[in-house]
Amino acid sequence: MTVTTSKPSICCFCVNACAMIVDFEDGEPVAVRGDKSNPIYQGYFCVKGQQLLEVRNHPERLLQSQKRGADGVYRPIPISQALDEISEKLSAIRDAHGPRAIAMHCGIPQGNPGRFLSDALKRGIKLIAIDPRKTETAERASLFLQPKPGEDVAIVAALLHLIFKEKRYDRFSGLPRMSNIPVRIERRAAPLL
Repeated sequence: MTVTTSKPSICCFCVNACAMIVDFEDGEPVAVRGDKSNPIYQGYFCVKGQQLLEVRNHPERLLQSQKRGADGVYRPIPISQALDEISEKLSAIRDAHGPRAIAMHCGIPQGNPGRFLSDALKRGIKLIAIDPRKTETAERASLFLQPKPGEDVAIVAALLHLIFKEKRYDRFSGLPRMSNIPVRIERRAAPLL
């Protein structure tokens, strides 16, 4: 007999730690979803979080630290060795070039994008979602465009055409003085329309 349970947890994919519910069958996770009872995230669960089980169960998922050998082949090494070697290399960079030579970027904004979107929608913003998949965000959109793969270029060209035709960009920004990017984009996009 299969034992099914659900437990609250948090997504570990990024720094936001979105609240989620994990469904288990016989102790193994089988589904994840946003926790609608969470007062901060209100059920928001981005597409990265929705892929947690696929990542966890992927046959090529790394389960140990790896180090590339002189022959170019990666081999498992203990985590303590990996951390020691990384620490030594970063220390050498810092010693040779100063502390500003080392930086970190996680590429994900902090905060709750779901809450930000909910607040913006309440203020009357019109959301356009362009995605081949029907996502939670797409379900909340005023307009949902679902292009087939490869059709997104035509959408970008159409948006650029509209931006330039209706002059919906700041001609007084530094961009036109620093480069000819707006002119080049306008010329390149014109034949596509």
